[in-house]
Amino acid sequence: MNKWKTIPDTVFVSSASRTRDFGSNITFNNTGTLLAIGGLFSQVYDEQAIFTGGNTSPVGGAVFIYKKDDSGAWVNRPSAVLASNSPTDYAYFGRSFVFSPTENKLFVGEPQGLVNQRSYGSVNIYDSSLF
Repeated sequence: MNKWKTIPDTVFVSSASRTRDFGSNITFNNTGTLLAIGGLFSQVYDEQAIFTGGNTSPVGGAVFIYKKDDSGAWVNRPSAVLASNSPTDYAYFGRSFVFSPTENKLFVGEPQGLVNQRSYGSVNIYDSSLF
């Protein structure tokens, strides 16, 4: 018998203008107060994101950060949206990500990210105190 039940009103939604593969990767910080959800082919505009490289990111991916409120309930809108500092189509930003053991940094992989105008891949590091 299946004893798993959906928690009412706990549905995480993307805030990106265009999102595909939302939920392709997820991770929690060690205390369970922050949740990062990847959207590999998301398109994000500056007014929706912190840290974008231009006015519009292509469909290069995004990471959506959710956090618990003071009562311990999840807020179902992202507290932050991360996009590449060098956005390019199909860079797979957010294909992998992990919080540091001290939880003060989030490392986000971008396998096809641009470095010096070439697609070498990169790892973007964010200060989690901004979330």
